[in-house]
Amino acid sequence: QISYASTSLDLDDREAYPYFLRTVPSDQFQAKALVDIIVDSSSWKYVGIIASEGNYGEGGLSAFLTQASNKGFCVAFQHKLHDPNHAVTQVIEHISETELSVIVLFSDVKGTEE
Repeated sequence: QISYASTSLDLDDREAYPYFLRTVPSDQFQAKALVDIIVDSSSWKYVGIIASEGNYGEGGLSAFLTQASNKGFCVAFQHKLHDPNHAVTQVIEHISETELSVIVLFSDVKGTEE
């Protein structure tokens, strides 16, 4: 099977998915690129992360946290949007309290529309 959009790290397991190929990199590469840009190309020391529920959001969040830890910079907060309608107000309040310049969003289209 060949996928043009699946980025989940779970699919890198060759024992579970011996015939799976993808045309896009996994979440690990995306997270590393984001962290490298933030650390190497800016003066930002703290970021916030918002992730939707599901493989893409939670996988991206996990990969980003790992890469951030490897580079030694701080994630000021992380929010998982289990119920977007309920959580949006809380997330907005948290963002305004922290005064961060950078918010990283890991969400599929459905998660951002809600």
